[in-house]
Amino acid sequence: EAALRVDSASYIVTCNKYEWKKGAIDVYKGTFTALDLVNNGIYGSYYVNPGGTINLHQDASGWIDLNGKFNFNGGGTINVYGGSGYSYWARGGNAEIYMNSGVLDFKNQGIYIYNPSSYTFTHNITGGTIRTSKGLSCYRTDFTPARGTFEFYGSTDASLYMAQGSHLYDVKINKSSKEGDESFTGEPVYDQQSGEMISEGGKANTLTLASNFVATGNLIIEAGNFNLSTYTCNVAGTTRVFGKLIMNNAVNDLTTRDMEWDDGSSANVTAGTFHVRQWDFKEGTTAKLGTGNTAYITSTIYHPTSNDAEFGNLVIESLSKNITDADNTKTYYPTRVMGNMLIKSGANWAFSNHWIVVGNLTIENGAGIKFNAADLVVGGSLDLAGKLRVYYDRTATIQGAFIFHSTGQLELYRGTFTNNYNSSTTYTNLDGKLTMDNNSLLEF
Repeated sequence: EAALRVDSASYIVTCNKYEWKKGAIDVYKGTFTALDLVNNGIYGSYYVNPGGTINLHQDASGWIDLNGKFNFNGGGTINVYGGSGYSYWARGGNAEIYMNSGVLDFKNQGIYIYNPSSYTFTHNITGGTIRTSKGLSCYRTDFTPARGTFEFYGSTDASLYMAQGSHLYDVKINKSSKEGDESFTGEPVYDQQSGEMISEGGKANTLTLASNFVATGNLIIEAGNFNLSTYTCNVAGTTRVFGKLIMNNAVNDLTTRDMEWDDGSSANVTAGTFHVRQWDFKEGTTAKLGTGNTAYITSTIYHPTSNDAEFGNLVIESLSKNITDADNTKTYYPTRVMGNMLIKSGANWAFSNHWIVVGNLTIENGAGIKFNAADLVVGGSLDLAGKLRVYYDRTATIQGAFIFHSTGQLELYRGTFTNNYNSSTTYTNLDGKLTMDNNSLLEF
């Protein structure tokens, strides 16, 4: 393939207008800049290597649809500026992206992965970063990058839609950055080609799901807001929150291996569910989850290093490990559950950090928890069909009713169990097994 090649870091090639007829632009090192694309879209082939940069500008009335090929060979950068709307991939011609490193950056528009009947779309994405200052709409069912990162930046509100079967790998939400800003009237913004509403017109630094979403790598909410709207989010790896996570609908579910709330993170979470292996409220987070939300955790809860974070409802499931001391140089605070807490059958945990459950605590038959260096306070009732152990001068205080099933086991070894429930019409049956030594105290 014939090509214009730029092969020195000192070479800067700039043209006022670039019209593709045939061939390619190939930048080994240096910079190629087209100040305006004559074609109504991106046609032809573009190759970049480490140290190479291609800048493509389009006027406000032209399209930036990808109807050609982008090839990243170990690095390099392709920046796309301007355009009248989202970049449609394979809308007016065959499109290809080969990327193992480097950066593809749509500075002023979003991306629309078209599902054409007349043209082909080929991709092999194993690394690098694809950035957009707006959103992404993917209507293909076979867009499945093996690696690489999609980054959503800029303060303009945008949406993320993925047809079922497609997914992204790593995702970074960086929606408070001033980069990519432009003036907006506050009115809804519609794509000129599809008529699809791509933004409600606000600048609330929010990326909103417009479909269920799958990330086969990690999700980082670095800045701004991520709103699940009425959908679910499944992340194979780690979800880290530095900005704000929004979940206000009962159908919302965030499933992820590790859930980390980092310094500066917050939550507007009033509904829905989490399904997580490991959970960490880190120092500096103010994530307070509402009691309409339930977190299901199967493996590990790290000691909270923030005194301003709390669960709504909590369910501890089987395959459980422990509550873990992540960094013993920090101050730990009680783990707070503002609603109810359920220990599922098969879950057996040992707690060395204080727990406060404002609602009810239920321990199923076959489940067990042990407090050997921590205290437990339950504002509601304790329904004990499994095992509760209080050791080594620790206390368990239950303000509501104590329901002690025949399968239940309460073990006190130098521990104190206090039930402050005061009712003139009922009494407490101790139907389960009580084991205590001479240095323990049982109070009603």
